[in-house]
Amino acid sequence: MNKKTLFIVISATLLLLAVCSISISAVSASIENPTVIITDYQIYPEILMPGDTAILTITITNTAEAGHAAETEVRRVIHTPPLITTEEKDKRVTP
Repeated sequence: MNKKTLFIVISATLLLLAVCSISISAVSASIENPTVIITDYQIYPEILMPGDTAILTITITNTAEAGHAAETEVRRVIHTPPLITTEEKDKRVTP
């Protein structure tokens, strides 16, 4: 490898590292100041067995200063899959 090629490879590597470090710092800054936060959650019933159904309630708070709704509640019904044996699982797998 001649000196010119070596210089180009080193310069490109340094440029790539600089761009990556700038991108990483921008991402970490946005993580430090989130504008949407999960402030509360509830699950009923608290203990689930395979095949049970539960209700999950999540409260999401918008901390941004824009004129949007400050708090939203989301409810979802969760169905846990039934318990299956290893033999049943093997039957479902197709080669």
